[in-house]
Amino acid sequence: MSSRFFSLGEGRVGQYLSDRVLVVRTPFRRSQFRFGASEICVFGFSDLRSARRFTQSLAARSIPFSLQAGEVMTWPLEVRVWGHLDLAKRLAGRDRLDARQRPLPASLAA
Repeated sequence: MSSRFFSLGEGRVGQYLSDRVLVVRTPFRRSQFRFGASEICVFGFSDLRSARRFTQSLAARSIPFSLQAGEVMTWPLEVRVWGHLDLAKRLAGRDRLDARQRPLPASLAA
């Protein structure tokens, strides 16, 4: 997974920390994000059950979030968290570790 930055338009820059974790910043503008956050962390989910479990853990920690259909990522659902870059880095690291431990498909393993 490349950690390069790319433009999302309207002065926004994105950086994938893993396949499921994207950080969006506005480096050349005053933050337009909610709660005065300097970045939005976007987490991708393939099903509502996993996304709800994640949002319940955020709610238990009083972390503001929104759950919506996929907009900036290819995942069907996105959970957006304002700020909390430390959480995004931790979850991205765990996601990359899980990806390394998954067995290769039979077509690639041979």
